[in-house]
Amino acid sequence: MTFIITLKPNADCRMEETPRVRRAEFEMGPRKLGSDQINTIQRKWNVAFSNLIKTEAIAFCGNLEVAGGVEPIQWQSPEDDGLRYYLAPTWQTRCLSGQVYEVTVTLEEWFGGEP
Repeated sequence: MTFIITLKPNADCRMEETPRVRRAEFEMGPRKLGSDQINTIQRKWNVAFSNLIKTEAIAFCGNLEVAGGVEPIQWQSPEDDGLRYYLAPTWQTRCLSGQVYEVTVTLEEWFGGEP
Protein backbone atom coordinates (compact mmCIF):
# COMPACT_ATOMS: atom_id res chain seq x y z
CA MET A 1 0.00 0.00 0.00
CA THR A 2 1.32 3.43 -0.96
CA PHE A 3 1.77 6.01 1.78
CA ILE A 4 -0.14 9.28 1.14
CA ILE A 5 1.06 12.49 2.77
CA THR A 6 -2.04 14.26 4.08
CA LEU A 7 -0.30 16.86 6.26
CA LYS A 8 -0.36 20.49 5.15
CA PRO A 9 3.12 21.84 4.34
CA ASN A 10 4.50 25.19 5.44
CA ALA A 11 3.79 28.00 2.99
CA ASP A 12 7.47 28.39 2.11
CA CYS A 13 8.00 25.02 0.40
CA ARG A 14 10.32 25.25 -2.60
CA MET A 15 10.31 23.45 -5.93
CA GLU A 16 13.41 22.91 -8.06
CA GLU A 17 13.28 21.68 -11.65
CA THR A 18 16.16 19.77 -13.19
CA PRO A 19 16.30 18.77 -16.87
CA ARG A 20 17.01 15.08 -17.39
CA VAL A 21 19.95 15.08 -19.79
CA ARG A 22 21.91 12.25 -21.39
CA ARG A 23 25.63 12.92 -21.47
CA ALA A 24 28.29 11.24 -23.57
CA GLU A 25 31.89 12.29 -23.32
CA PHE A 26 34.73 10.95 -25.41
CA GLU A 27 38.38 11.05 -24.42
CA MET A 28 39.66 12.95 -27.42
CA GLY A 29 36.43 14.02 -29.02
CA PRO A 30 33.42 16.22 -28.47
CA ARG A 31 30.98 16.03 -25.64
CA LYS A 32 27.40 15.21 -26.60
CA LEU A 33 24.32 16.26 -24.68
CA GLY A 34 20.77 15.28 -25.41
CA SER A 35 17.32 15.30 -23.90
CA ASP A 36 16.06 12.19 -22.14
CA GLN A 37 13.03 12.47 -24.50
CA ILE A 38 10.56 11.24 -21.87
CA ASN A 39 9.69 13.21 -18.73
CA THR A 40 12.48 15.64 -19.45
CA ILE A 41 12.03 17.83 -16.37
CA GLN A 42 12.20 16.31 -12.89
CA ARG A 43 10.67 18.28 -10.04
CA LYS A 44 12.13 18.20 -6.55
CA TRP A 45 10.36 19.73 -3.58
CA ASN A 46 11.91 20.80 -0.27
CA VAL A 47 8.96 20.74 2.10
CA ALA A 48 8.64 21.39 5.83
CA PHE A 49 5.74 20.25 8.00
CA SER A 50 5.75 22.25 11.24
CA ASN A 51 3.84 22.20 14.50
CA LEU A 52 3.48 18.43 14.58
CA ILE A 53 3.01 16.85 17.97
CA LYS A 54 5.63 14.24 18.81
CA THR A 55 3.40 11.24 17.97
CA GLU A 56 2.52 12.74 14.54
CA ALA A 57 6.19 13.35 13.77
CA ILE A 58 7.14 9.80 14.82
CA ALA A 59 4.34 8.27 12.72
CA PHE A 60 5.20 10.43 9.70
CA CYS A 61 8.91 9.58 9.87
CA GLY A 62 8.01 5.91 10.40
CA ASN A 63 6.14 5.91 7.09
CA LEU A 64 9.11 7.60 5.38
CA GLU A 65 11.41 4.92 6.83
CA VAL A 66 9.17 2.14 5.51
CA ALA A 67 9.32 3.71 2.03
CA GLY A 68 13.09 3.86 2.52
CA GLY A 69 13.69 6.35 -0.31
CA VAL A 70 12.93 3.65 -2.91
CA GLU A 71 9.18 3.13 -2.61
CA PRO A 72 6.98 5.88 -4.05
CA ILE A 73 4.73 7.91 -1.80
CA GLN A 74 1.86 10.14 -2.86
CA TRP A 75 1.62 13.86 -2.22
CA GLN A 76 -0.27 16.80 -3.70
CA SER A 77 2.02 19.79 -4.16
CA PRO A 78 0.67 23.35 -4.00
CA GLU A 79 0.88 23.45 -7.83
CA ASP A 80 -1.00 20.23 -8.56
CA ASP A 81 -4.70 19.44 -8.84
CA GLY A 82 -4.19 15.87 -7.66
CA LEU A 83 -1.78 13.42 -6.12
CA ARG A 84 1.55 12.56 -7.76
CA TYR A 85 4.16 9.95 -6.91
CA TYR A 86 7.41 11.01 -5.25
CA LEU A 87 10.44 9.42 -3.64
CA ALA A 88 11.63 10.75 -0.29
CA PRO A 89 15.40 10.13 -0.22
CA THR A 90 16.08 12.43 2.75
CA TRP A 91 14.25 13.93 5.70
CA GLN A 92 15.10 15.65 8.97
CA THR A 93 13.28 15.96 12.25
CA ARG A 94 13.69 18.93 14.55
CA CYS A 95 12.20 19.52 17.98
CA LEU A 96 10.81 23.05 18.07
CA SER A 97 9.85 22.97 21.74
CA GLY A 98 8.75 20.27 24.15
CA GLN A 99 6.34 18.05 22.22
CA VAL A 100 6.24 20.19 19.03
CA TYR A 101 8.27 19.05 16.02
CA GLU A 102 9.08 19.96 12.44
CA VAL A 103 9.83 17.39 9.71
CA THR A 104 11.61 18.58 6.56
CA VAL A 105 11.45 16.26 3.52
CA THR A 106 12.98 16.23 0.05
CA LEU A 107 10.44 14.84 -2.43
CA GLU A 108 11.69 13.88 -5.90
CA GLU A 109 9.18 13.27 -8.67
CA TRP A 110 8.94 9.57 -9.56
CA PHE A 111 8.48 8.42 -13.14
CA GLY A 112 8.00 4.69 -12.58
CA GLY A 113 4.25 4.60 -13.16
CA GLU A 114 1.78 3.30 -10.60
CA PRO A 115 3.34 0.92 -8.08
